[in-house]
Amino acid sequence: MDVTTPTFEAEVLEASRTLPVVADFWAPWCGPCRALTPTLEKVAKDYAGKVKLVKINSDENQELAAAFNIRSIPSVIAFKDGRPAAQFMGAVPESQVRAFFDKLLPSESELALAEAEALYEAGALDEAE
Repeated sequence: MDVTTPTFEAEVLEASRTLPVVADFWAPWCGPCRALTPTLEKVAKDYAGKVKLVKINSDENQELAAAFNIRSIPSVIAFKDGRPAAQFMGAVPESQVRAFFDKLLPSESELALAEAEALYEAGALDEAE
């Protein structure tokens, strides 16, 4: 999904409150960007429903590039809870992209805690324990 300055808040910041959003800052003339894009798209497809991938053309959205201090492209920034959470620069191999996406997902203990909290709030104290 292409994101622009006017859609950034809704598509990235607000969306990152429910699932991690990976923003790829790129430009059409950038060779390493063209090399990284298929890898990002492949990995994002494998993580569908768990991580959202967006693309931001840094030439057309210079305000966003400046706001996030993009000095070199490709630059990839992950957003969680409305804030940048992790990032990398350059065309990296698929294994590194997968490791980057993995870091964004909640751990087993975080998932168990969230489930217990939900059960507690619902009054199911025995199940929450």
